Amino acid sequence: MNNSHYRVQISCYNDEGSVDNHNELHVFPRNPSHQPKIKRVLNSAQFELSWHAPTHQQDLTSYTVMYCNYISANVCQDSIRFAVVPPNTTKLRISSTQTLNFAVSANFAHFSTPLSWQECIVSPADVGIGQPKFDVIDVRGDSLVLLFHNGCIERSFYDRMRLLVWKGSDVVFRADFEPYRDRFAVQGLSPGTEYAVQVLAYDGLGMVQHTRTVVTKDGNENLLKAIFYISCGMLMALTIFTTAARRVRKIFDIRVETPVQLTLSKQFPNETTLRPHSKGDDQENNSVLVQLTSKTEFNDLDT
Repeated sequence: MNNSHYRVQISCYNDEGSVDNHNELHVFPRNPSHQPKIKRVLNSAQFELSWHAPTHQQDLTSYTVMYCNYISANVCQDSIRFAVVPPNTTKLRISSTQTLNFAVSANFAHFSTPLSWQECIVSPADVGIGQPKFDVIDVRGDSLVLLFHNGCIERSFYDRMRLLVWKGSDVVFRADFEPYRDRFAVQGLSPGTEYAVQVLAYDGLGMVQHTRTVVTKDGNENLLKAIFYISCGMLMALTIFTTAARRVRKIFDIRVETPVQLTLSKQFPNETTLRPHSKGDDQENNSVLVQLTSKTEFNDLDT
């Protein structure tokens, strides 16, 4: 749906019938390369609005600037005014005693982009406030990513930015990019190598820069990790298999033992007799103690 082009037809109907003519509204997918970005809203005697032109400028016909009295961010409720600016211009000056809220849209031959709103208002005293801020993240063997933390005021005065990646005294990567970008990916690096990542920002007073040193990951590191994980998996599987085999073996080793006397009585039920356990005990206690005997000797069972 985000990459689709929609054509909406609007017609009017009433009790007497419908209107022959209808209006059409084209809804195009968002495309960052067509979108302008507000660069700076400078309040100095008058408001000076400037913006970054879209990357894709083919069929660009004009810009529409919407502005109103500032009430809250990204909102225009009343006193809304519009100005149309030629495609080769990215600045607009407006005199006002009230604080203004600005938004800009790019008009192409067949569609217009969504509005891009201002983020902050700056003054001439804010120029040259500091170096660009960034972190190096997602460092791999052949690539890394820069994550920028520049605030709205800093970005407002950056005319352009440049990235240099140094290997010793040689520049191995160079790129210019827009100040509003929040991250930048660097490809084609060598594993296990130390690089100096330098970001240059050019403002109204000159150039400020910030440099960080980073070492890309060793190419063998991923192989060692893979071997380690595979070894752990094989060891775990072997442990599970051994434990299961021992439990199955214990189940098959269960035996039920039958007493010898019980076995003999079942095998030779008619061969058993009752005899006094002890002649002396029989006379003294007037009781008969008996024991089970068999005429068959135990040695005979083996045969």
